[in-house]
Amino acid sequence: MSSLWWKGNLTFDSAASNPYWIAERLATTTNFADFLDTFNSYSIKRARGIAKAVAEVIDERGLGLLQMKPFRALNKYLNRFSAVAPLDFLTEVEIHDIAKQEFERIVSP
Repeated sequence: MSSLWWKGNLTFDSAASNPYWIAERLATTTNFADFLDTFNSYSIKRARGIAKAVAEVIDERGLGLLQMKPFRALNKYLNRFSAVAPLDFLTEVEIHDIAKQEFERIVSP
């Protein structure tokens, strides 16, 4: 039950005209639950920045169901990146930009 609440909390965007747009994009992926089991979900600003970045790339590229490989690649990159520059000291927007740039590279054909 707590996992369900946490997913809803992470994906609710009160500033958007449709506050559920992130959840709608990520709902088509089977791996969002795996994201919650990583270090990326420990900080709300880190988790929201990454979730929004992934949802935007899925939306912009018209991607449907993604395999686990892109998510694992993004988590691996962010874990390595955070060893050099701790993500917890960055803003949500900065984390979003880093995650979006890398996720776009990962899913590029």
